[in-house]
Amino acid sequence: MCLNFGYSGCCPGIMSDYSLNSCVDLVNDAVKLFNTLLNTTLNDLNNRFLDAKFILIDARLEYPNVSMETDLNVTDKPCCEIAVSTTGKGSCVPNQVPCSNRENYIFWDGFHPTERVNVIDGTKAYETLSPLYNSTAILPLTHKEVGYVVSDA
Repeated sequence: MCLNFGYSGCCPGIMSDYSLNSCVDLVNDAVKLFNTLLNTTLNDLNNRFLDAKFILIDARLEYPNVSMETDLNVTDKPCCEIAVSTTGKGSCVPNQVPCSNRENYIFWDGFHPTERVNVIDGTKAYETLSPLYNSTAILPLTHKEVGYVVSDA
């Protein structure tokens, strides 16, 4: 299982580096290129190794869609005050009180998503993989009564 890159150009830390109040297209264009090539590579691997299955999970939150479908409506600012010095740049300033409504924020700090966004992404990944859970290939890995041993052979 592979996760593609999210729209890094929409992170508050990246927008700040470029002195913009909106997503950085240059960065997002690079992310799109990487994700396209990753998808192509995984398709190639699936064709070359027929007994393996490489799965791509789309980890890109579509920020306008997410904010319209949920109350994640703070898409361009972090929940905490972020450091601007070179040491810890983009991280939360220590000993500062974060936002009180963190359930509405996409970003915790300049680069990292909030817990709620991680739950949304995790749920998306779980639902994408759920058809495999009862397959004969993965069944032994999902039941505790069957031990999973990695072999060197």
